[in-house]
Parts: sequence; structure tokens; C-alpha cells
Amino acid sequence: MNAYNVLFTKQAEKNLARLASYDTKNILRRLQQLTVPFSKNLDIKKIVGTPGFYRLRSGSVRALFEVLEKQKEIWVRKIDYRGNIY
Repeated sequence: MNAYNVLFTKQAEKNLARLASYDTKNILRRLQQLTVPFSKNLDIKKIVGTPGFYRLRSGSVRALFEVLEKQKEIWVRKIDYRGNIY
């Protein structure tokens, strides 16, 4: 059971609207699978230099998210294609 709520910032929602529909479906499916601790079958890496921030990869799309342990929330901050997000 996922005790964490996955929430989207306004920026992430705007980013989602700009993606191709195929990519949108894929990244949303993966974001729904987010749990803490992270599942091994999701391609998740810690972002160096920013504590609590991670990136989820789905093909050429990246989602940057922050885990707030105390509130039990996962905030998706930004979603974009690889070349645009970093």
C-alpha cells in the first residue's frame, strides 16, 4: 500500500500538457507506482547536491520529484524531455 500522496506542482502540470500523449501516459503510469522505499523496477536516481530530490526516467522523459518524509508526500516538481530538464 502506498502511504505517500503523489502531488503535482502547477509547473509539472504545465510540463505534462506539453508532452506527446504517449509519453504522458508512460510517465503518469510510472509516477502512480511511486512508493517509499522506491521500487527496484523504476529507474530512479538521487539528484546530487539537492537532498530529498530524485529523478524518474521513462524513455526520454524525466520527472524531478521531492520526497517529504514528515508529510508523507511526493511532490512532482518538473517533467520534461531529457535535453530540456537539466
